[in-house]
Amino acid sequence: MSTPDPIPFPPPIPAYTLFNADSVGMATFLGTPIAGSILMAVNYRRLGKGSQAAAALAIGLLVTALAILGGSLLPQAVSAGIAVGLFLAARAAAKGLQGMAVEQHVREGGKLGSKWMAAGLGLGLLAIIVGGYVVIYSVLNPKIQIGSKDEVYYS
Repeated sequence: MSTPDPIPFPPPIPAYTLFNADSVGMATFLGTPIAGSILMAVNYRRLGKGSQAAAALAIGLLVTALAILGGSLLPQAVSAGIAVGLFLAARAAAKGLQGMAVEQHVREGGKLGSKWMAAGLGLGLLAIIVGGYVVIYSVLNPKIQIGSKDEVYYS
């Protein structure tokens, strides 16, 4: 008499969420590349890849700094193209670097991170960056021009 084959148990459902490429792209579009890289770093951390999480944050910070510098030096008409380019690049990077892991996570029953959270992160970081820019600009240029010949200095 043979023993029956054991019934295979499905792997446990992952208890964490991961952000897909669309969420990374949206966060980048709304809040600069650092927002998208934060989501990628969260994914890496949850997948147990701490050094890749740190690299994602460093690259996101560098690209954000370059985008802000480029945005202040280039004409405003170019800024929309830069924003779309950064969105497409972040989305492609997330899909290429993490897409297979996110797809496997979903196949195993894992959930995706909220797109609302991605949007909130992007908008929150945008507010911080714009607020910092306004503070720095007002400190370096404490003058408001009221009319064509009137100026008001404040401190």
